[in-house]
Amino acid sequence: MHSLTVQVDGDHPARLVRSPRAGLTELIWNALDADADVVDGGLEFSTLGAVERVLVVDRGHGMSPDDVQQGFGALGGSWKRTTRTTRQQGRRLHGEQGKGRFAAFGIGDVVEWCTVHEDDPATETRIRAERHNLRRFEIITAPAEGDVGTRVFVVSVNEAAGKQLEQDSLIDTLSAEFAIYLESYRHVEISWRGQKLNPGALQVEREEYDLEVDGLDDRPQLVVIEWRRQVDRALYLCWCACAPATTARPCAFTSACDSARGRSPCPGGCPPAPLLLSRRNDFSGGEGGFERGIRRQKLIEADDAQ
Repeated sequence: MHSLTVQVDGDHPARLVRSPRAGLTELIWNALDADADVVDGGLEFSTLGAVERVLVVDRGHGMSPDDVQQGFGALGGSWKRTTRTTRQQGRRLHGEQGKGRFAAFGIGDVVEWCTVHEDDPATETRIRAERHNLRRFEIITAPAEGDVGTRVFVVSVNEAAGKQLEQDSLIDTLSAEFAIYLESYRHVEISWRGQKLNPGALQVEREEYDLEVDGLDDRPQLVVIEWRRQVDRALYLCWCACAPATTARPCAFTSACDSARGRSPCPGGCPPAPLLLSRRNDFSGGEGGFERGIRRQKLIEADDAQ
């Protein structure tokens, strides 16, 4: 066994701990960034009925010893910083700063990663860390107990986190979070507690609008989705069929566009394609909000073009 001490540059690890739902979301994003086609998440309960352990299992390419050293040894040291797409399938990467692993500590006090890399399927690397010392990661190499991919276990789950992750509405929150990704990469499956995410089942109405943008030959598309249930509203500015490049509140559409213009384009050279997610009757508030929201959006586009 050996250990890695995180080399901190600017950010303190404790500030990177997030809410339980955000922590779960980051674990799933990490699995997708490893080219996992199947990601399964779930809960294990104690004899008293409390959440005892949270697990996320993926069938991605796993982490090599170099990946572990680079990804866990320093903040911002992730291999994702040097590329825009995943290693094998060329999907759009979500993370790039190497900070997502700390988000899991918003769920529980101890996190363990068990990973088997595709180049060495007989060997498993186990990385363990505790919340009271986020700078130290213990590394163990042992015979593989699982298939190629990564298994993440979060234990010492705090009571509040357990209650949040038990909520039935979480499956809808996750479906909305990964809607763009699952629509873009239809062979990918994400499941939570045995139920597969199905964003399409939550959509009441969907409208697509081709936009005209000066300087672009190809027309970006605005997709407005009205959800059957309440979800967090957000505006996603995407590069073609990729993961979101910029996220903002609907009222910040024009500023988000300005921000996105300064970003590097899709690796395939595609123009930006904004996607707007709204919740039922609350795009602009009240009954008929969906239609009024569309009219308001068109006024914003017109003002932005002038």
